[in-house]
Amino acid sequence: MMKTIIWQQSDVIVDREVESDEIVKIISQNWDKKTVHYICSETAIGKTSLITKVIEKYDKDDCDIIRIKTKPCNDDSGDTAWYYLQELFDGITKYFEKLEEENGYALTFDNFLNEYNDASVNRTRLASGLETLFGSDSKKGLFKNVCYLALKKILKLNEYSTDQLKNDTSVDSVLVKINYINHVLKNRKVLLIIDNFQNIDNQSLGCFRDWINDVDSSTYFILEFTHTPNSDKFDKQRDYFAGLGAKVIKTELEPIDKTYIIDIVHRNVKNLSDDMAFNINVINHYEEVSLGNLRELIDYSVTYEHPDDASENESNDIENGTYQILHNINNQETLAMLSLIIFHQGKITRKHAETILFPELDISNAIRELLELNLIEETDAYYELKHASIIDQWEKHMDEFQQINTVVYGRTKKYYLGYLESSNISESNEAWIRLLYLYSKVEPFEIKKLLPQLESQIIISISPEDSWDYIKQLYDIIKEDILKNKAVIFRLLEICYKLELYANGYEILCYLENSGQLSESKLLFLHKLLYLSALDQHETVVELFENIKPEISLESRIGLNMMLACLSSYRYTGQITECLKIHKKILATPIYKTYDEYAIFLRLTNIYLPNKKALKYAKQSVELLDKHYNVYQKGKSQITYAKLLAGLGKNDKALNVLRKAEESLKNHAIRGNILWIDEADILMDQGIHDDYVWDLLQKSEFTAVIPYDKLAIIIVKLAWCYENDQFAKANLLIERGQNLIPLEPDHHIHALFYYNAYAVLNKSGETERSQIYYKKAYALKEHSRYIKARIDEPKTKEEKNRIKHPWYIIYLSFWNHDIENISE
Repeated sequence: MMKTIIWQQSDVIVDREVESDEIVKIISQNWDKKTVHYICSETAIGKTSLITKVIEKYDKDDCDIIRIKTKPCNDDSGDTAWYYLQELFDGITKYFEKLEEENGYALTFDNFLNEYNDASVNRTRLASGLETLFGSDSKKGLFKNVCYLALKKILKLNEYSTDQLKNDTSVDSVLVKINYINHVLKNRKVLLIIDNFQNIDNQSLGCFRDWINDVDSSTYFILEFTHTPNSDKFDKQRDYFAGLGAKVIKTELEPIDKTYIIDIVHRNVKNLSDDMAFNINVINHYEEVSLGNLRELIDYSVTYEHPDDASENESNDIENGTYQILHNINNQETLAMLSLIIFHQGKITRKHAETILFPELDISNAIRELLELNLIEETDAYYELKHASIIDQWEKHMDEFQQINTVVYGRTKKYYLGYLESSNISESNEAWIRLLYLYSKVEPFEIKKLLPQLESQIIISISPEDSWDYIKQLYDIIKEDILKNKAVIFRLLEICYKLELYANGYEILCYLENSGQLSESKLLFLHKLLYLSALDQHETVVELFENIKPEISLESRIGLNMMLACLSSYRYTGQITECLKIHKKILATPIYKTYDEYAIFLRLTNIYLPNKKALKYAKQSVELLDKHYNVYQKGKSQITYAKLLAGLGKNDKALNVLRKAEESLKNHAIRGNILWIDEADILMDQGIHDDYVWDLLQKSEFTAVIPYDKLAIIIVKLAWCYENDQFAKANLLIERGQNLIPLEPDHHIHALFYYNAYAVLNKSGETERSQIYYKKAYALKEHSRYIKARIDEPKTKEEKNRIKHPWYIIYLSFWNHDIENISE
């Protein structure tokens, strides 16, 4: 007997009258209270429908109601960095573009770029123009800096592609997008609704700090949040927003009352049976299987067989309804397309859908069936799953779909491998991110092939924290045979160290050490020294090194690396004499100059030598690394060289060197935070305290990982707030700084933070409170020669230069040793 089922989008949201009325009332009462309002429930309970009803009831003339839709995943820890920011940006730009079509003018992104004199926009536009004009000229970095003020008046916006900005993933473009959203939220009253907020990436979450704390904004945030088992994401997000001073409201949505179930089912699906047995079975299924999951219940209703029609092997009350929909698909092409969308985390561009499986699959029939089954929806650009529970059921019953999944995986993998080495950065970037996710789902061992990308393209593409999830997945496989996979494991140690994932890397190291299989490995011992130093266990590092000295040849390459690994620990423990002993030994031993690490030694002299003496060694380091074509290490040495120049008051030359360093490190965003904060320091020292300096500090914060660097950025931001009378921002920065202090043992940076907090609070008129911080800085003066110089009079020209302002800046450089391509 043939049965025709027709899905329909219900025009009426059944029930939820009490909840929707309450939420509308709460919104009206809390507009001006920095409110973050969570709508929480288990999956498919009805959050989206409830919010739709809230939107229908709320006065649309009162504000802009902007709803942001993200990938339909209940628990996706693999979102790329800035994914949610991009979705926010896309949703807001489209909203105002539509508004402009209707009203003739709106705050579109194009209008923002044309009318708002935003420093980040001008800089990004300028960089694009100079790139076109000067190509790969090695001196263009300096030219950009020198000619900025003149050229920003010459370059017109219509010479810069806004489409390019919209799709660009560079740090500069990210900053422009953040500033645009910030501008919208400052100038409009916005009800901003974001779904699947449980999956937000850390980079995008950090943007809310400024959006919530901007005193001029009038924004009410509604965040849909799906609970997932054994997750503390909600608690962490709640504490984060509460820490920002936001009012956090939580509406916990309970399953809809069974009284409304039959009405809901019939409003969503036409031609369903309406006999007594069907209705009773639907209600029973809702209470016993669906447990509030409306998507599953409706799918059950669609696949329902009347007892007289059902086969002996089928049951109406056992199987999950959504699974039954999937199970009943007989067309292999339809299953293949569904698998492809799931491999793209529930959302795929039309371009990819049409080309990845071509010519094996003509997608039109498959798409038509998926639409008829209400499994997907389509837009001009995407095909997207209707609900996250579809992925849950697909993965739960993977044994049934394994064959088709394997075929689709192979085709998808081949497709993205073809773009991995593309000269188009956007294409190659998407390719390795897609492959990383594919491998994690099917062949985790293959992640090792993407280690070069993980190492060099971190931050903009994927956060260091998220990269650890993939690294650990690979590590958990290869650790079962340590000796066979020894080279890859040491590679993971190098990458974790480079990405500043010190605690995670040390976890790997401890496992290797405890296994006993590498107990004689000097390379493992070297890694231990590096990690313990990075984790501020300096006394332990010194003790370990002193104990092993008699057992190693210090003239060997591994011996040189061990000495360099210990330099910062000797310096932190006040043993400058030991640093100088190592210094003299290396200079006096010719063989050391034949090792690649000799250039790094020259850079590390800035740890223990005065700036003037370290300067010549840093310059030699740059020159030597240039000869060796080691662009990455050269960039790090250029930053150190620039820092030393700036410390001696040679700011113009320092800026020139920093421009060259930026060119060297353009593919290594993880180190960008040090470069940008040092540039901001130099400009501040020159009396420039404009928005461009703030943007440099913002970019620096995007890429900072360790507490020391984050605290340094806050110190310079406080100086900027002092000069710009931004006292509200300063108070938030002070609070953040206080939270970082316990995570960073260095008393010197504590003293600088306390003094800048004192300076800005004193200027703001909070004299009594400011004295608390002054006393803290004073108590630490013996740990900071610049604080001591201000209190007890400066003794050197450098000290006089560093206390000429009513605040401090702090230059960053590289104190930790790097190891590259070293074996036993």
